[in-house]
Amino acid sequence: MLWFAVRYFYPPAKTNKVLVVLGSGGHTSEMLTYVSHMKSKPFALEFVCASSDFHSQNLIQREYPTCKLHTVFRSRRVKQSYFTSVFTTLYSFLPAFKVVLVCRPNLVLTNGPGTALPLCYVAYLLTLLRVVSCKIVFVESFCRVNSLSLCGKLIYPIVQEFYVQWENLASKKIKYIGLLV
Repeated sequence: MLWFAVRYFYPPAKTNKVLVVLGSGGHTSEMLTYVSHMKSKPFALEFVCASSDFHSQNLIQREYPTCKLHTVFRSRRVKQSYFTSVFTTLYSFLPAFKVVLVCRPNLVLTNGPGTALPLCYVAYLLTLLRVVSCKIVFVESFCRVNSLSLCGKLIYPIVQEFYVQWENLASKKIKYIGLLV
């Protein structure tokens, strides 16, 4: 279903660079399920994950050996306080600028790991400045049944498309797409 939505925004007349943001564990598994239909043209996939996320790095190197993999600093570690995560998130904006400028994606596809926050805001800012031309598509993680994630709430104002997998989370701008996993 998500594949059809992406194809609607990006017709197959050209190759589209898709920057796929991975998170630890379940976020990575979900994203790999979503992009499994996008392995060939017109999509050129590039992946980004936290430099400390060796599981995701190994999966990408094994399943997508020809795709480029970028690493960035983790915005927030599990159980890290919100106060200190402000500083680590600000610090992670530096490598996010480098990734977006090097990759120059047409689309950033994410499902809500904290790593996505700086990347999405950098892509949004560089699109506003006309340095890149990029759309952001956010798919709320399958495990978010009753409420949106913090990352989803923070990215919501800047995304072009926001999808949820549970109907009770849908609203005017947030679209119910059904279960993707």
